[in-house]
Amino acid sequence: MKSAGKCTALLAALMVVAALPLSASAAAAKVQQVGDLSARFITDFESLSGATVDSSAALSGNLAATGADYGVKSGYGADDGNAFVLGLGDASKVTEGLYSEATYNPLMDENAKMEGLSSGATDFIYYLNAGGEPEGSEAAMQIVIGEYDYDENGEPVMQANPSTGAEENAITYWMPADAVDTEYYTMADGSSEWVKHTGTSGSYVRVEAGFKGYVRIPLEMFDPVWSSRDVNGKWDLKTITRVSFYYGLYPRHEEAGYAIAIDNIGFVGDFKDVTEPTKDDGNSTTANGNNTTANGNNTTAGGDATNNPSTGESGKPVALSLFAVLGAAVIGGYMVRKRTHKQVKIG
Repeated sequence: MKSAGKCTALLAALMVVAALPLSASAAAAKVQQVGDLSARFITDFESLSGATVDSSAALSGNLAATGADYGVKSGYGADDGNAFVLGLGDASKVTEGLYSEATYNPLMDENAKMEGLSSGATDFIYYLNAGGEPEGSEAAMQIVIGEYDYDENGEPVMQANPSTGAEENAITYWMPADAVDTEYYTMADGSSEWVKHTGTSGSYVRVEAGFKGYVRIPLEMFDPVWSSRDVNGKWDLKTITRVSFYYGLYPRHEEAGYAIAIDNIGFVGDFKDVTEPTKDDGNSTTANGNNTTANGNNTTAGGDATNNPSTGESGKPVALSLFAVLGAAVIGGYMVRKRTHKQVKIG
């Protein structure tokens, strides 16, 4: 893998995604077990079968013109199901490597399941298939999660778009902290034990080549980035605007269209099943007979969502700043350690 510094420098190539409307409604995520943990998955990509970044508003990816390939393909996900696959479409165009971005936007996916995420979430989780990495390399990626920001009273935080003046939902962008004490965990297929990893130089989460299984990152290990702010000092998990994976693609990725694959994006925590409305009369039914309602509300008023920090000129490349926040925040009743980082100008 190329150095983290070189890949990070290529963040200047990111493009700004246009403002996107909020989905009219969100389905409730059912509780599933991952090892000894309860999880709610926003998506398992089954409803996006065959979708590509050119055919679905829920998917986006950069550098397609320079050899990258992104799409939902069968057989690469958990239990050989669908997954969002990153790879090279034309390896002949790639000489030194591409710092690629693959993004899933649940606001643009009518089948996304975001209700109930705010009730007890402690970790971010996803299924990773790194089988496209040849022996001797590793799968190293940066992860950015965007969510609408809410104040201490649970009201959406609004801000003026610098280009249009229109009021929009403020978004906090979270990224695993670049620190030696940042923790994350892996559980390979066929195992029931979580393996602890420590340290994310350049904010990279790293696993061995060929790994297939789950990766989870405690929410307290994330910091706000991209000059976004977190008004109430905690994850809100009411409206997720993006989940992005930044990954280096190189000539060593020989299988066409496949370097890594992402599946089962979601959160783990102390979850219970939530009620799901029926089509006809709005009465509730549950998978396990409980009558618990979700306390997550993904409907916000007064603005559209943007997928990157404001640029001042819609659709143009933006110079991003990674920054650190001092102090502490509260997530689910426990304190979040905030780390001090140097400010890095990208681009």
